[in-house]
Amino acid sequence: MLVLLEQWIIQIFPYDKAIEKIVILIVFNKYIRLNISIVKYLSILLLLSSCTFFDYSVPDKEIIKSSSWSSNDQPPSYPECESLNLNEQKKCFIELIEKKLITYFNDRNINLESTEFILKVNIDTLGSFSVVNIFSESLLSEETEKKFDEAFKSLPNALPAVKTNVGEYVDVVFDLPIKLLVK
Repeated sequence: MLVLLEQWIIQIFPYDKAIEKIVILIVFNKYIRLNISIVKYLSILLLLSSCTFFDYSVPDKEIIKSSSWSSNDQPPSYPECESLNLNEQKKCFIELIEKKLITYFNDRNINLESTEFILKVNIDTLGSFSVVNIFSESLLSEETEKKFDEAFKSLPNALPAVKTNVGEYVDVVFDLPIKLLVK
């Protein structure tokens, strides 16, 4: 573009006005460089500011909705229960836990104050169990609560729950109604 400008100036002005040509060329040259610099800075400014135009954050309601447990999600289970449908799988899982706990308490000759419990149980992403809380008709001693903690820690790891819409293993806390007929 600068070359075309120089040729145009040479054609307009005769050779005897060489100093004027040089001054005009210098002024045009500065003007063109200034415009290029302005264009560069404006384009950089546009690039930096345009990043916020595409910033999209997910609303809290949508996060809560997708995080909530749905019927499509896979609850924790044991491999023995995997081939069953969802309702039978849950029933199988609870029955296996009951059997393993009864075996644990019977093998150790542990007497419990009650036979019916509602346990709030956590199963982490590795399938490990932990007791969050124990509800019973009668007041439970700290020793009984410790025995339940030990019993659940002795259980084999379950297959962890899977949040299917993201394909990730998740921690699950749920109420587990259990009836232990300890001998």
